[in-house]
Amino acid sequence: MQTVGLLVFFLSFPALALGGDRRERGGERRASGAIDVRQDARAPARPRARAAQRGLRRRLGRGALVRIDRGTGTPRLVTDLGGALTARSRKPPRAIVLDFLRDQRQAFALDRGDLDRLAVEREYRSRDGVSHVRLRQSYRGLPALDGGTTAAVRDGRLLSLAGAPQPALDLPSIIPRLSAGEALGRALRAVRSPKPVSLVRAKSGVRRESQFRGGHGAGLVVFGEPRRARLAWALLVFADSQHVYRTVLDAHTGATLRRANLVNQASTGRALDNNPAEPLGSTPQDKPFGTYIDSGNDRLRGDSAWTYSDQDDDVYTALDVNGEPAPLPSSANEVPPSSGSGTGAAAWTYPQAVDPAPGAPGRACPASGCTWNAFGPVVGSVFTLGDNWQKNRAQAATQAHYLVSRFHDHLLSAPISFDEASGNFEEDNASGQGLESDPVHTQVDDGANVVAGLPDAAHTNNANMLTLPDGRSPIMQMFLFTGRDPGADNDVNGADDAQVVLHEYTHGLTNRLVCCDAGGFGQLSSEQSGAMGEAWSDWYMFDYLNAAGFQADTGAPGELDQGEYEAARFVTEATDCPVTGTSASCPRGGYTYADYGEVSGSGPEIHADGEIWAQTLWDLRTRLSAAHPGDGVLRARRLVTGGLRLSPGEPDFLDMRDAILAADSALQGGADSRLIRDVFAARGMGACAASDGGNDTTPTADFRVNTPAGGCSGTPPAPPTGPPAPPTGPQTPAVTPPKLLSDIGFGGFPRRASLRRVLRRGLSGRISCDVGCSFRASLVLPRRSARRAGLRGRTVVVSRTRGAVSTGGASRKVRFKFKRSVARRLRRLTRGTALEVRVGAVDPRGTGRTEKKKLTLKR
Repeated sequence: MQTVGLLVFFLSFPALALGGDRRERGGERRASGAIDVRQDARAPARPRARAAQRGLRRRLGRGALVRIDRGTGTPRLVTDLGGALTARSRKPPRAIVLDFLRDQRQAFALDRGDLDRLAVEREYRSRDGVSHVRLRQSYRGLPALDGGTTAAVRDGRLLSLAGAPQPALDLPSIIPRLSAGEALGRALRAVRSPKPVSLVRAKSGVRRESQFRGGHGAGLVVFGEPRRARLAWALLVFADSQHVYRTVLDAHTGATLRRANLVNQASTGRALDNNPAEPLGSTPQDKPFGTYIDSGNDRLRGDSAWTYSDQDDDVYTALDVNGEPAPLPSSANEVPPSSGSGTGAAAWTYPQAVDPAPGAPGRACPASGCTWNAFGPVVGSVFTLGDNWQKNRAQAATQAHYLVSRFHDHLLSAPISFDEASGNFEEDNASGQGLESDPVHTQVDDGANVVAGLPDAAHTNNANMLTLPDGRSPIMQMFLFTGRDPGADNDVNGADDAQVVLHEYTHGLTNRLVCCDAGGFGQLSSEQSGAMGEAWSDWYMFDYLNAAGFQADTGAPGELDQGEYEAARFVTEATDCPVTGTSASCPRGGYTYADYGEVSGSGPEIHADGEIWAQTLWDLRTRLSAAHPGDGVLRARRLVTGGLRLSPGEPDFLDMRDAILAADSALQGGADSRLIRDVFAARGMGACAASDGGNDTTPTADFRVNTPAGGCSGTPPAPPTGPPAPPTGPQTPAVTPPKLLSDIGFGGFPRRASLRRVLRRGLSGRISCDVGCSFRASLVLPRRSARRAGLRGRTVVVSRTRGAVSTGGASRKVRFKFKRSVARRLRRLTRGTALEVRVGAVDPRGTGRTEKKKLTLKR
């Protein structure tokens, strides 16, 4: 649903695999070979940074919200829900941000050299009056792949900071051993693509940035890891139109550091507002196309979209040397007007041809009729082999062009305000902000002609969206649907369904707002980020259709379902399913964070797990609408979009919950904070919920609105069984506690030990934490044994050691030694004396835990 070099996103509609089975989609995702060597890595303990982070929380006070990135050990989201991070200043926004980082450099574990290598990459002001400043880390001119920090400033005050900087981002050398071509060759072979790699253009002597024929690109970056940084090639790898990989290789060894298949498979004109299967918005009407078509009036091309068919799947399959889409559509792909071509009276009035009869055994059609025949020539069918999907090619393109252009206007309007400065998709940027020349290339009937005039399985039952950086056109691919193989889905065109088209378009919105890595690509490729990407696409789609009167939501559970036109099960539950109560479209009664990784029934899957987030956001919209009858929907749009702008890269659900709270504080003075916390707590994202980051597929759910007086330890209460009660009384900020230190392991410590041997040689063993931690281990004598040895106190520490376990599950050998004075006294002990090993461990956020192990001494 992501850099020097080009990096690409294909973002799809949920579960559009053949038959609409989301479990099949999940299998495809896992089989794509996604790799990130940092997935389970943790930052080393930094006591000074932890102390400074605690000091920052104290300074901010009750409204402090500080989330720590486990990979860097530094803050990934900082805001003050009770105000701002800084006092008002007359300095420009970028200076305010840099001053705060200098002031808090110990909390971010940054030295002066690190600060000097932070540079402003992008700055823009959104329509809500917030200035967004994007900083990028670099080393000797090479950008850090993920080393971006985004800050929000309003009225001279810093509101929030998102994105954890990487401490000590240094390299021993910036000269790669592998050339760009060698790295690209390895990346292509790894995905079983034998395509040749021919260099077209290089910058800075080929070493820094290179462009290859076929659209491939390579650029040198700094790849940060918890304990070091590596020189790496960031690659764009075009395998085929549906497999575009972002691959990062070690520039010295060629080892794969990260890889992700970025294809995740979901005048006037006559068009529908919804789809033929819905009671509302299903009547074709003449729509004003004047603003959607350029002055030529001879094809479906306007300021925000260029729409054509790609029946052979050979248009815009790569980028040319200038980064533009190539090859471009020919006359066989373009859709001219049905009348008045080249004049102001141009019209695209193409009636939809339908076949109401099944036409063949097992064939399925909606009540409105099939719009093509997956079986080819069939007696009695209006669709023949030579004039099959072609009959509705122009109609489908007209329909898609209208939906894409209309949704562009909707997202541009306040309070979403996805404008030119925010990176929207337009040919001409009248404001002069952002980059232009990037209207959406909308392709219909993609691959419909690849096998004897019909599509193959790879070109049916799907849709996707490729989002390139600002200034480069994205591409949306619309496929035909059929139940030809499984005998279930209808023979219809996805371009005729507003649900499909608007869902895909929203992937462009979210990838431009949750921005960016070193090449300007969005950062939504981790498990939880990808799940939210699918959920946002559903939410913005339903939000638009409901507010425009085309998708009813009367309050009865299960009305916001998907795939009815295609007869495909895109989701397991409707988006408006409440937590409690079941119905036909809500068989499990709504999902919570506790269901993460279990929705699909076969493990984590981004489309299925995204339903948790989509249902939560719809709850938020419903509650805000009830609390604010006049502008509740606008508030929901403002908060959800504001959260996207304030998010760190690769967020998890809790990052985004906190970003929405930060947006409420920044844009509304915290007016809806109680309601927001209540909604998220009801879905398992309460005050004590915990996650280890975007790739954590086993997060910890919690249903408490407030942090308990004793902290988040102990057994959390069961999820609520009734409707959520309105919040009452003061509430503590939803600061996320770490899901850490659930176990401290002891290895190599004996159950029984000889006192003489222990006193002579000491005692050794191994200590491990299930997460990265620093520890303080002690040998402790109980009170009775201490008295016997002539030592005072209820308990007496007779030896102590300290150290750090840098990564979860790793162990560290520790040894206890005794001072001579203590050893002399311990010799008085008798057989059977009990001794305790006590380990107090502290995680990178300062949360501690203590465990004990007893051992018995013998003479």
